Amino acid sequence: MTKKVVLIIVIVALFAGVVTGAYFGYKKLSGKTDIPGGQSPAIQNKGDYKDFTVTDKDGKEVKLSDFIGKPIVINFWATWCPPCRSELAHFDKLAKEYEGKVHFLMVNLSGEDKRSVKNFVQSNGYTFPLYFDDTNSGSKAYSVSSIPVTVFITAKGDIGAQRIGAMSEATLRSYITQLLNKGE
Repeated sequence: MTKKVVLIIVIVALFAGVVTGAYFGYKKLSGKTDIPGGQSPAIQNKGDYKDFTVTDKDGKEVKLSDFIGKPIVINFWATWCPPCRSELAHFDKLAKEYEGKVHFLMVNLSGEDKRSVKNFVQSNGYTFPLYFDDTNSGSKAYSVSSIPVTVFITAKGDIGAQRIGAMSEATLRSYITQLLNKGE
């Protein structure tokens, strides 16, 4: 009888440890969604961009290097990812607002059916530029191991920042403003 009680206690403790670890691991990996104390996130040049090839919604291959000359915002996401979904409206709104000033690359990388992804985007009324990372070259270039991940690249091609986790509209706007203020 005591062996059963000890076994049950060990199983409950292990389960509690796994749940607690998953909770804090998710919090750590997902980043913060708001700017603490109203501070702006720092855009720092972290070296040259890493080129990769994706396909657009029509199946045409495009390279990241095709967009150098204006600031670039790359977002790696998937339809099944709740944090990704929570920020898509912000990206869509700001892609419209900064059209012609900033390139947005909304890169779906989950290997989802393209038609399903296109339907998801259309049914939600999103008009942001949609790309597919069919060969995982983008996710490999930027070491994407969890999503969402957003990469901010200056007009000259310097990596300004890479952020893991969902962002509020204010946080995303702050990063974009800093890219534009680089004056490159």
